[in-house]
Amino acid sequence: MGFHCTLANAEGRPDFLVGPARDQQFQYFLLPVGKGGAARRESNSRSGTYAFNDFLAVALAARGRGFTWIVPVDEKAPLRRSWLKYNVTRTLTELNLMAEEFPHRDVGIVLKGHAGSIFVWDIDKKGVTERMKLETGNSLPETYIVQSRPETAPHKRHVYFRQTEYFALQFQKQINAGDYDLKGFGGGQVVAEGCVRKETGEVRVGNSLPVCDIPDWLTDWLKKDSSVLVAQIATKKRHDAKALAKLRAGDLVPAGKRTLFLTNLASRLFENRVSRKLILEVVTEQCREFCEDGAAWAASSAGRKKLISITNDATFRHKRVNPVYLRPPKGNGLKLTEGADARRVRKTAGRVADITRFPYSIPAVEVYRRLGMDKDSRAAQCQVSRDLKSAGFAARRVNRQWVWQRVKQLRPAGNQIADLAAGPEVTGVAAAD
Repeated sequence: MGFHCTLANAEGRPDFLVGPARDQQFQYFLLPVGKGGAARRESNSRSGTYAFNDFLAVALAARGRGFTWIVPVDEKAPLRRSWLKYNVTRTLTELNLMAEEFPHRDVGIVLKGHAGSIFVWDIDKKGVTERMKLETGNSLPETYIVQSRPETAPHKRHVYFRQTEYFALQFQKQINAGDYDLKGFGGGQVVAEGCVRKETGEVRVGNSLPVCDIPDWLTDWLKKDSSVLVAQIATKKRHDAKALAKLRAGDLVPAGKRTLFLTNLASRLFENRVSRKLILEVVTEQCREFCEDGAAWAASSAGRKKLISITNDATFRHKRVNPVYLRPPKGNGLKLTEGADARRVRKTAGRVADITRFPYSIPAVEVYRRLGMDKDSRAAQCQVSRDLKSAGFAARRVNRQWVWQRVKQLRPAGNQIADLAAGPEVTGVAAAD
């Protein structure tokens, strides 16, 4: 938990912060409280006033509330790779090992997206619950709530609910509605109660209530309200994109449109198969030259993190296999290795050949399932779009879902026309449905 006094260890003995030597040892984890606009709470100790995290204490408290999926985080960013796959702490031994590796980091509660699991309604702006009560006539159900900034912004809250079958049918992915977020559908994590905010020194506090099932009336309201807010965000993005297109040579990109400008740039570079490292360098340089106050922002800590985040979101790389676990070749003869470009061309040709055998009309979700690709990956979306267009398909909006429809047949060129008589197995042309 977040502490402002002497901390008892796992055995109950207060052996932390008992002298200047211990203060020196933990100087990178201790945060001053009550100085420079930090938290207003203070505690007296012979070595000073500090606020810090005890990972083990916070994690044990989270386990006591039923949250067994734990991951160490730093400023909301997980510190372990593949944290959605390798994060279950089923035993106290595993939890103690994690606490030894990250003794003073924040505790992240991992959320899973299915009926019966827990999701979080992350409220960021004032008036959300008041608007909900005014429009529905119902009050917020009594459930587990954590205030992330209880002193400086008490309206910012994490409201925990358990998903019902009805809710799981209405929401299949995370929602960013501006005023609030809905987290916990197929991944995501939130910082646990008891962790200290570095920028203010405030401790996240909860109300100790059990998590309840989300009622159907609240599900209906969230569906209706979030749809309106998401549509407004999409409209604003379109207007911002049109405003960016109207900028003349020499005009600087306004600070409010900087993220959109850099995200579009990173996506275009990735679609042209530019490496992630080079994309980060180009995006950083373009920010310095063409964005308003871009040089100072790119040099700041927040700017560097945002640029890295933009680059990572626009790119996707498969996990590389550690060479230590690769089996050595059995023979000493020459072995031909397929290059990365040749492998990519071969896989693309194989996907296009599979696509040509698709029916005349096919839902977008079914396309990703048949090709075995992740529909939420930006790189997979770009790749599937290019392959489908190459195979003669076009996207259409039908009954509120995206559908790919065949608009033309592939026409072999030159001397390949004679091969049409051999059938689709030879030419790759799909037979009529």
